[in-house]
Amino acid sequence: RNGIRSHTLHGEGGGVEADEVRDARLELQELVAQFTPENVFNFDETALFYRLAPNRALATTIRKGKKKEKQRLTLAFCCNATGSDKLDPIVIGTAKNPRCFKKGAAIKGKPILYKSSKNAWMTSVIFDEWLHLFNMRMAAANRKVLLLVDNASCHKILQNLTHVTVHFLPPNMTSAVQPLDAGKYFIYIVGSFKARYRKYFVRWCLDALEANITRKLNVLEAVQFSIDAWAGVTPTTITNCWVK
Repeated sequence: RNGIRSHTLHGEGGGVEADEVRDARLELQELVAQFTPENVFNFDETALFYRLAPNRALATTIRKGKKKEKQRLTLAFCCNATGSDKLDPIVIGTAKNPRCFKKGAAIKGKPILYKSSKNAWMTSVIFDEWLHLFNMRMAAANRKVLLLVDNASCHKILQNLTHVTVHFLPPNMTSAVQPLDAGKYFIYIVGSFKARYRKYFVRWCLDALEANITRKLNVLEAVQFSIDAWAGVTPTTITNCWVK
């Protein structure tokens, strides 16, 4: 009645003009068209609060909430546009060698790349090491590929790349043009991963409750759940996020 309406508050993408988004997408489409879909990759990171329980639950009575768990890992994912090539994710924690890893023996051979940093954040050193391995892998397969990344300060190219063309997405447009962050029908690749992770975590909590186990989930278990959750993200989910 007074001209007041309900609006969704947008984050990063809210401050970007429609014309800028359109121009960025056109530029990106022209670049992507120079490669086959199998050779177009996207790389992105996300924070994972690996002990954080769901914020809603079923109960017969109202119960007090618990203090939110703030332990976090950073996970980085990379996959191609067809979903046929999902690389092993990077998991970044604060401990160089968590006790539960048993001096690395517990994660040896697992499809994961574990790294550490002071705040469990991605660093330019970690990104450069991963980029070097990615370039070597593409060279071994004789593939020339395009890699899309956001313009975060940690995404620095510190070496010559022979088989990887890195394209930095425009600032503040990640949610509008980056496949790992947004997609058709709001089917998110990272969101799909997190939903699957939460399913494994809730199941673990229920099993622990039934077995009267009081300890908290450790990093090794979080890593295994991450591996399983990433494996469960389907090519269909990935390709839907590339159809824009």
